[in-house]
Amino acid sequence: MKSDQQTRVPVTPGAMETLRLPADVHLSPDGQHIAYVVLEPVSDQPERQGRIWVVDTSGGEPQPLTKGPGDDSCPCWSPDNQQLAFISKSKGEGTTGNAQLFLIPANGGEARQVCTTPNGISDLEWSPDGKGIAFLSLDGEEPKSDPRVIAPNRHQRLWTIRPGYDIPEPVTPDGLTVWEYAWSPDSQHIAIYYSTGSDDTDWYRGQIGMVSAVGGAVRQLTHLTRQASALAWSPDGTRLAFISGEWSDPCRGGGDAFVLSLTEDDAEPRNLTPGIPFSPAWCCWFPDGQRLLYAGWDGLTQQIGILNENEGTITPLVRDFVIAGFWPRLSTTSELRYFATTHANQQHPYDVWFGEIINEDAGTDINLKRLTRLNPIAEETFAIAPSERISYLSVDGWRIDALFTPPLTQKSDTPPPLVVHVHGGPSWAWLDDFGSKPYTNTGFGWLCRTEGQYSRQLGTRGSFC
Repeated sequence: MKSDQQTRVPVTPGAMETLRLPADVHLSPDGQHIAYVVLEPVSDQPERQGRIWVVDTSGGEPQPLTKGPGDDSCPCWSPDNQQLAFISKSKGEGTTGNAQLFLIPANGGEARQVCTTPNGISDLEWSPDGKGIAFLSLDGEEPKSDPRVIAPNRHQRLWTIRPGYDIPEPVTPDGLTVWEYAWSPDSQHIAIYYSTGSDDTDWYRGQIGMVSAVGGAVRQLTHLTRQASALAWSPDGTRLAFISGEWSDPCRGGGDAFVLSLTEDDAEPRNLTPGIPFSPAWCCWFPDGQRLLYAGWDGLTQQIGILNENEGTITPLVRDFVIAGFWPRLSTTSELRYFATTHANQQHPYDVWFGEIINEDAGTDINLKRLTRLNPIAEETFAIAPSERISYLSVDGWRIDALFTPPLTQKSDTPPPLVVHVHGGPSWAWLDDFGSKPYTNTGFGWLCRTEGQYSRQLGTRGSFC
């Protein structure tokens, strides 16, 4: 009788492009449902198309919530669990200018477009009191294309709109670019990571500020020399946590966790994680205002855990847990008992998972449950070669975490051709998941060159480079 591996089919180029991928996972405030986007291949289109689905956290068959014809993304539950805001973009009619804000009842029905914005929207979020929805949108007209001139970037402004009103209201003044934002717990203010320039390079030296939710001048809070992301208000609104470090991709990075006092003038951010051996990427406060739930990169996978602000202690809840690669984060209920995310490993592609923290004080009791199975054919039939994890010191003293993936079959005693696939981190770092490996039936592996010699035991794939 043939083994399970022998009955599987080789993974050929293009096979991974047939996978359905989960994205934009959002847990309802009552913890009973998860809305998420399924990115599905469309035969006559170069990119996957998004549809919003909903699944009960108790289990059961996932149900589609939207059915087109747009490309849907960013589902966001209203605080009362009754409806979802989302973004839908018309297919084949341009780019971001067609991405508009819609509302749909949580139990399904017809979606209603809330407003029309000339440049489209992104990054929407309900206010905690449910009276407004914030989003980002570009200013001005789209520059005309010219092959001889690089068109200047446009500023990205923060806006809000009331669900029953069809005219958005600007929150930030013109001349600023808002990269990321977070509502205050009382819905009266919004923290922003912003820059005075609009170019992507301006993001690298942005600052954290605060603005009234009804609009006005931005109060600068920091004098950062590194990027900031994952802004999180403390429950009492007196402090702001964030992640700061050096990374390559806007709003997708890791580093150290900082806390900034909002009650002191010219307060300096306090580093909660100096010398930490991994890279937190996202954080959120527990109701006690003393601890933070975090997710971050840890070698070739990721971890979820609890950080105590006062004691500086770190209690991992889940290790060796791969979340979406470009920015590990969670969607949680307000008390942080439940969370939703995506997860993959070498045995299955990314799916939607639900977590429950049973005893966060002990930091060890956590239940995880898989709620979707988006790619059963790939999971059961693809012949995926197992990878070996390797860790070593590079010539400059940095630890390199790597994957070595030998071919499924060895055709001769001669070592097969080797491929070096290099990428640093933490943002977009290579991870030990289902889709990270090369199509190894063609006879390739991972390799790096050290001191002029090739060694099959050393790889360059991983983070912390």
